[in-house]
Amino acid sequence: MRNEISIKSLLDAVTVPADWVGLREVYESNTPRMIRDGVPVSNGHYSTHGAMVEVLVNGQFGYFGTPDLSQSGIELAAKKAYDQAKAASKYALHHFTDEVRPKNIGRYSSPFEKDLRSISAKELNMLLLDAYNNLKVSDKIVSASSLANVIQTNFHFVSSNGSDVEQDFLMLEFDLSATAVDGQNQQTRTFGGMRGTCRQAGMEFLDQMEILAQANKIGEQALEKNTQRKLTYFEYLWIRIVDDMNRYGIRYEVIRNIKKELVDKTLEKDLLAEIHKQVDKIKQINPDAAQFINDEEKQQTNKSKILEILSHISSPLHLILYYAVAYKKQGALIINHSGNLHVEFDDMDDNESELKCSPHLCIPLSYMTTNYLKIDDLDCCTQINKPLNEKENKLIKIIRGRKFGELESISVGYKNGEMDLIKVRELKRTVIESRLIDHIQKGGYHNIEYKVQGGSLVHFVNERVIKV
Repeated sequence: MRNEISIKSLLDAVTVPADWVGLREVYESNTPRMIRDGVPVSNGHYSTHGAMVEVLVNGQFGYFGTPDLSQSGIELAAKKAYDQAKAASKYALHHFTDEVRPKNIGRYSSPFEKDLRSISAKELNMLLLDAYNNLKVSDKIVSASSLANVIQTNFHFVSSNGSDVEQDFLMLEFDLSATAVDGQNQQTRTFGGMRGTCRQAGMEFLDQMEILAQANKIGEQALEKNTQRKLTYFEYLWIRIVDDMNRYGIRYEVIRNIKKELVDKTLEKDLLAEIHKQVDKIKQINPDAAQFINDEEKQQTNKSKILEILSHISSPLHLILYYAVAYKKQGALIINHSGNLHVEFDDMDDNESELKCSPHLCIPLSYMTTNYLKIDDLDCCTQINKPLNEKENKLIKIIRGRKFGELESISVGYKNGEMDLIKVRELKRTVIESRLIDHIQKGGYHNIEYKVQGGSLVHFVNERVIKV
C-alpha cells in the first residue's frame, strides 16, 4: 500500500540555507500476472516509493535521493544535497540561478478507459490461461506463456519558488510466447517479446477476442517451417567477399554480375568429364578395378548422383578456394569498380594483370580461407598478399609525402628491368635569399635551379635523387 504523505509539508520542513529547493516524490507499482505452460507462475504486487531533494547553493546544484519520507529523512537528504552543492561550487564551470528552475504548475494523467479495478485478479488469470490454451495449437508447441503487468507511476514535484506539478501514468505490459520443436528445429514466436508491447493504456487493452486471436496466430507462426539455417564455410567466405566489395564502393549491380560468374555458374559437367578421363586411365592400368564402373545401369545412376553433388561444389569460386587450400598457395581476387576481375596465384605466369595498373581491390582468398578453417600449418597464408612490392610502396610514400603545390615532377629510372632511381623536382617559392641558403645548408638535394626577376630571387627548383 502507498503511504500517503504531504509533500508540501515536507518541503516546508527543509531548513538548509539554500537559494532554491526542489522536492520530487516518485511512486511506482507493478502488478504482474503470468501463466507458463498452464501454471500460474507470477501473481504479485510490488512498489517503490521515495523522494529526491534538489538544492541550489552558490550557483551549484546538489541532489540526494532517499526512501525515508519522514520529516527527518527529507531534512537529512536536504543537508546531504546542500553539502554536495557547496563543496562542488568551489570548482563550478558555470554559476546557475533559480531562473533555470522557473515556476510551473500543472497536472497530467495518461488517458485510459478502464482502470486496474475494472478487472479482478481471477478474471485476468483466467484470460491469460485462455490465451495459453490458444497458443497450444499443436503438441509440437513445447512451451507457451502469457503475461500481463500493470504499471502505475506517480510523480509529484514542488519547489520553494511555487512549482507544483503532478503526473500520473497507467501502463500495461503484455506478451504472448510460443516455442515449437519439430525434429532438430526449434523456434519461438512472440507478441513483441518481453516488454516489447508496453502501452499507456488501461484495462480496455485486454480485449478477450483480440488476445485469443493473437494467441492462436502466434501458435501457428511457431509451427511454420523454420527457413533459417547455418551458413556453410563457402557461404560465409562469399559474404566476407561481398562485404569487402561493399566497403570498397563497388555497386550492387556489379557485385550481382560477379556473383553470376563466380558463384552461380557451376562446372559439374566439366568435372564429370575429367572424372571419366581418370576412370579410363584406371581401366588401362587394371581392368578388374573398373568392373563396377563398367556397369551401364549403375553408370547412369551414379552419373545423376555425381552431377547433383558436383553442382553444389563446382562453382569457379569453389575451385579457386580448393586450389588455394589443397596446394597451399597464396591467392587473391583482383577486382575493379567496373567488375572486371582477375584471379592471382603465386605460381601462375599471368600474374601481371592490367587490372593491377589501375585502382583495384585485392581480396586475399588464401588468408581468408585458412583463417576461417583454422588450418595452422599453411605457412604461405599467414600474411596477406600485397598488391605492391617494397619498391612500389616506397614510390607511393614519396608521392603522398609531397605537397602537390610544390611538386613539379617525379621520374623513375630503371636498371636491368628493376626500379633503380627516383628523381623528385620541387618548386620552392621564396622572397629572400636566406631561404635558399638555408635549404642548401640542410642538404638533401642533387641539383638546384633558381630564377631571379627584377633583381630579386623569385623561386628555385630543387631536384632530389633517391636510390631505391
